[in-house]
Amino acid sequence: MDLSLIVVLAIGVGIVSSLFSSSQLAGSWKAAARVLGVAYQKKNSLAPPRIEGSVDGLHLTIDVRSSGNSKATRYRVQYPSLDVDLQVTRKTGISRVSEFLGAQDAETGDGAFDEEFTVKTSDPDRLETVLTPTVREAVRELLVALPAAKITEDHIVFDRRTVERKPDRIVQTAQRLLAMGMVLAQGGQTPPRRSDSSHEALPPLPPDPFQPWDAQELLAEEPPAVEPPAVEPPAETFSPEEILDPETGEFVTVS
Repeated sequence: MDLSLIVVLAIGVGIVSSLFSSSQLAGSWKAAARVLGVAYQKKNSLAPPRIEGSVDGLHLTIDVRSSGNSKATRYRVQYPSLDVDLQVTRKTGISRVSEFLGAQDAETGDGAFDEEFTVKTSDPDRLETVLTPTVREAVRELLVALPAAKITEDHIVFDRRTVERKPDRIVQTAQRLLAMGMVLAQGGQTPPRRSDSSHEALPPLPPDPFQPWDAQELLAEEPPAVEPPAVEPPAETFSPEEILDPETGEFVTVS
């Protein structure tokens, strides 16, 4: 086969593969946006997907960021400012080394919390009113589940170092961040949990053969098979029968 023809075919297959993958990605993000009750935005087929809108008074944005050859999905939840400079992150190896070298972090008075998380603020005296026990518990739950998340005085941001392709994962991550944002916006009041029945179910999507993810997580579980009730056959009945009596030469009825 001519080399130029092979090259053309390879390019064609690559284009078709890319378009199919892009279509699958758009379908996943649209499904997630629908469940979250916000808008799916995409300028054209080549533009990265974007989800944006208001959820319970908080502003949610989910988009794709590029840096060199790497891409990440960024989640951002904005809420009314707490009127104090604040940054809360989970401690890393680097932050612990900085602490060892003399870097000072603000303390909440909760020894276990201060050991696990880094708190920076311009007004340490206000930490007690901002990081209440309820807020600290919500922070702990979020940063244990999403260690790379960062909480500030007016937003939470979290980057996952991949382009999200599973709508259920997008929804779950966004809901975690929204729950934390609601606690902060309400001054430490725990928001009521939404009933699962109020969320629209994710539609099953066909698997993407060009991406290494398992679409089985998106498929609704089939209900268990129900055995049909056993039906007993009707009782056998016998109708009267007439036979010839050889002695009398007459027909006799036998039941």
